[in-house]
Amino acid sequence: MLERFIAGVMHTSSSEWLAVLCGIIYVVLAVKESYWCWPFGIISSALYIFINYQYTYYWDALLQIYYCLVGVYGCWIWYKNPPQQKSALHISKTPRSKLLGLFGLIVLLAGVMGYLADIKTDSTAPYADGALTAASFIATWMTARKWLENWLLWIIIDLAYIPLYLTRDAELTAVLYLIYAIFAAAGFITWKKQIRTSNV
Repeated sequence: MLERFIAGVMHTSSSEWLAVLCGIIYVVLAVKESYWCWPFGIISSALYIFINYQYTYYWDALLQIYYCLVGVYGCWIWYKNPPQQKSALHISKTPRSKLLGLFGLIVLLAGVMGYLADIKTDSTAPYADGALTAASFIATWMTARKWLENWLLWIIIDLAYIPLYLTRDAELTAVLYLIYAIFAAAGFITWKKQIRTSNV
């Protein structure tokens, strides 16, 4: 098992290595509220468009295009509203009035996307691909709005992606999602402390 994992990592393409590196830099900078996280996220996502297409994760490939677009939006809004400014977009909890709607939207999108991938493509995991893509759409938007609970959703998403990529012998990307999950937990703790500090 370990030998297979190491062999898989060793045979990882240079484009996937670069995507993973940029992805790690993205999440580290996102936790620190640096708008520089977004350019690295865009590079990583752009590379994963092609990587996921090769893995037949078509919705996830489409998701990476969305990441690139939201990356531009996130970079712009975070740059225009740095944390030290009074007009800054501050970290806050997701409004309770929106939580049920966001969850419902994830379920609806997951069902539609999973069904379409199942009947229209040769995807090997249509419903898992659809569900994780739907949840990632919402989590990315929540991140751009600096809503605290985005990190909890990312933990679930990242952990679920690990076995999905292992089935495609994408060991390095599976490791990336484990790293993402760890940093998502750190991001939740860090952002929650900042909310408490700002309310003192």
